[in-house]
Amino acid sequence: VDDTGMDWDNVYTRDPEGDKPIYDKDKDTICENPSSAHRKIVGYNVYVDTFDLNSSGHGTHTTGSVAGDSMGSTHSGALTDTVLARAMGMAPMARIAFTDIGGASDALTIPANIADIYRWAYNAGARITSSSWGNGAGAASSYNNRCEMLDTVAWQHKDFLMFRSAGNDNNPSFGSADSCNTMATAKNIV
Repeated sequence: VDDTGMDWDNVYTRDPEGDKPIYDKDKDTICENPSSAHRKIVGYNVYVDTFDLNSSGHGTHTTGSVAGDSMGSTHSGALTDTVLARAMGMAPMARIAFTDIGGASDALTIPANIADIYRWAYNAGARITSSSWGNGAGAASSYNNRCEMLDTVAWQHKDFLMFRSAGNDNNPSFGSADSCNTMATAKNIV
């Protein structure tokens, strides 16, 4: 997952042993020390900072939707009959390689070569990614150089599946009724 940040002490990602995620702060494409100790987090790629934004918590939310596993479940995967155990992410036994691209006021800081964050995730062991962010209302729906960068990563790593939101805010009153905004217009992603 790449997003505004992640609250790794949230009930859906917390490690009961108290292990903290391994922060990778060098902004390259290699996850030097993937963690086998933390129950959910393989690595935390610090592109901007080491926390989720107070204003939205969007990264924590999307991570929970993708792979949240509440403390109501056991490590073996058997769920207990509690409300939290029934409120899991789509892949509750998955582990997370997270890239934090969120800065102040929900602003995203995206690398010049956006492919770097996906190569980092791949090198951390991820084979499925989720990018639940993109352009806002009235934004372009063209194929641009960032789309090409995503397609290049997909072509070079054929066992890597990238999911991206199509755009949450598109509005026909901006002169376009397109439902899919740029970077979701890349050809080799979902």
